[in-house]
Amino acid sequence: MHSNRDKKIRVLVCTANLGNSCPNLESIAALIPEDGCISEVCDSPNYPVPTVEEENKLREEMGLQCFTDNGFTLDYVQGEENSEQNFSTSRDHFDIIVCGFQEATFTECPEHYLDLNTNGLFNTDITPRTSVIQSVKKDIHTVKKFFKTRDHLNGPKQAKQANPSQPQGHFSDSNVMGSMLQNRCPSYDFSVRYQRGEMRLEVLVRKGLDVETISVNAQNTGVLNAANKGGISAELIVEKFTRLAFCTAHLQAHEGKDHYQQRCQMTSSILQGTAPQGPLHLDLSLTSHLTFFLGDLNFRTDLEERELAKEEHIEKVHQLVEEEKWKELNKADELFKALKHNDCLVGFRTLPCLFPPTFKVERKKGLSYLKQRRPSYTDRILWKGMHDMGSYVKPLAYEPILDFSTSDHKPLRGAFEIKLNNDIKVRNHAPRERNSMIHWHDNKSYYEREVPSNANLHLFISDLECNLKEKKGSTPDPFIVFVSNPRELIHLKPNRWQAFASNVRKEARVGLGINSRRKVLLHGTGFPRTKCVHSTYQPQWDGETHLVIKMEEQGNQIDLSGAMLFFVVMDQSLSIENKIIGTFSLNLANLSMAIPSQLGDESDTNQPARLNAMLNRFIRPTMSVRHRRSNTMVHSDPRNISLKFQQHLTKNGKHVGWISFTVCCKWLTNLAVPREITKRRLRRIKKKRKKQNESELSLSPLSPSVILSLT
Repeated sequence: MHSNRDKKIRVLVCTANLGNSCPNLESIAALIPEDGCISEVCDSPNYPVPTVEEENKLREEMGLQCFTDNGFTLDYVQGEENSEQNFSTSRDHFDIIVCGFQEATFTECPEHYLDLNTNGLFNTDITPRTSVIQSVKKDIHTVKKFFKTRDHLNGPKQAKQANPSQPQGHFSDSNVMGSMLQNRCPSYDFSVRYQRGEMRLEVLVRKGLDVETISVNAQNTGVLNAANKGGISAELIVEKFTRLAFCTAHLQAHEGKDHYQQRCQMTSSILQGTAPQGPLHLDLSLTSHLTFFLGDLNFRTDLEERELAKEEHIEKVHQLVEEEKWKELNKADELFKALKHNDCLVGFRTLPCLFPPTFKVERKKGLSYLKQRRPSYTDRILWKGMHDMGSYVKPLAYEPILDFSTSDHKPLRGAFEIKLNNDIKVRNHAPRERNSMIHWHDNKSYYEREVPSNANLHLFISDLECNLKEKKGSTPDPFIVFVSNPRELIHLKPNRWQAFASNVRKEARVGLGINSRRKVLLHGTGFPRTKCVHSTYQPQWDGETHLVIKMEEQGNQIDLSGAMLFFVVMDQSLSIENKIIGTFSLNLANLSMAIPSQLGDESDTNQPARLNAMLNRFIRPTMSVRHRRSNTMVHSDPRNISLKFQQHLTKNGKHVGWISFTVCCKWLTNLAVPREITKRRLRRIKKKRKKQNESELSLSPLSPSVILSLT
């Protein structure tokens, strides 16, 4: 078994607009290496990946943020790696191959498909049908393809597989694409084969890698909700603890500011429509550790230094391409402008395109641009990591496929090395542990770190404040809900009032009550939350918020590997539902790994006020650190871990504000947390102490001076 530390896999991500034409075998061979061979892609690339210095210098010139990820500089330099740290199923092959296709439907059977049809599985007779009825049926089929959904692996809408013993109909474009990919990669199995209209998402996983598909969703954004535009997303769990998401999209075409705004809006609609089922309906970029967004995004080259006529603008861009001024073209790229101004895909990252534009070209090998269009980088690959996970992705290659000859786009592919989440052992000799993703798994011996026995992770959050983006309408009444995945980490049992309010509202369910996919009820959430700050865009919360990360639920141990914590900023409403303003997600696994695992008995003067109050309440100076009521020893770590955060609040990939806070992390064992002191309880405590003082005075012996004064 390989070591858990620095587990790595290699992923090949490809995007191609097929132009409603079946690709030939040479084009597929140019796009996808034979059986996923890494050397074909990374050994001698035509356009090498830029170094960190080159990328950051260009990003500074474009006014973009330089990526260093908490001081850990990203290293792209290729070299020999330690085989003990490489978890790849094969050092010479990719572990996962992802292909996103747009305009990927066609009705004509190509001649080269006869080579794939060696077993006679499909009828390749494509003689034209002159019947009026058949023509009408063909037109109906053309209309249906813009709305049809097909899951070629699972589901009730599964595509029919060919059977040699049954009569064969006309060939299927889905079977053509599947045969091409399977013959090109025989050592891989399909994990996802999904089609929505003219879009396809194909995910192949090399045999031997533990990958589980959680969900596949799609969203239409075309005219009349047609599926010629939109996106398909898939969520995968790799080696039980790392959640990867891939989303392929086809956005609004054409040039102009109005079409640019529509493209930015479409990305938000796709992330919202493909969000996985969950208590808060958060998008993939928040619920996954790493998210890849790829496809024909149709962002164009726009020279804004001066007003140019249409013909002059096109001529100027063609001149930059002929002079190979790639940096100037990147500065004029609409996608980089969108990332700079936070118009869409906030937090996502893409490499600079130091190669020729991929659109619009003639359907032949090499580059021959059409003179009527501006050459543009329409086909792109972006990725985003959860906080402190951006350095988990290392680009190995990023280049267009110039030998692809059957489309007016040149496909784009990127090779990445991805570090997986470390495993964390929660209990010693645990009979069974809870996977933080979706299922139970047996206790194994490959955990890197042991959490102290009978310990819970305590988070003390202070200096919590937000700066929300102002919008038209009423001023919000924000509050923050803390939600975990898995939910039982911090999920609390609702009190009597919350239970009563949940029963009154019939839509509420146990825990986080939901009326629909986008309606969150006001009461009965079962998750910790802050107080509401009324009528402000800059809310601040005084004091500290204490979160206890439970490590055991109903006798079963919970695994923190891959666990997440969401800071969900909501707007309190008098109606039955609250509106989500924005969310920030935190990787609990990385947070817990930064905390020392050895516990001590020493006190720390720099601990948060609430933590000191918990440790010192009902404790006399001469006593050891012992809770008086429960009579259980309290162990605390003398080394204090405090982290400061200032991050984007996002909703469906759009920037909605900022959130900043300080979190102090502690492993505490056998800690009996006292109840919150309310005014009513404080009066009871004062009354009880008054009675105790009176009883002590009545029973205390009188001194001689008092007796003489009385006589």
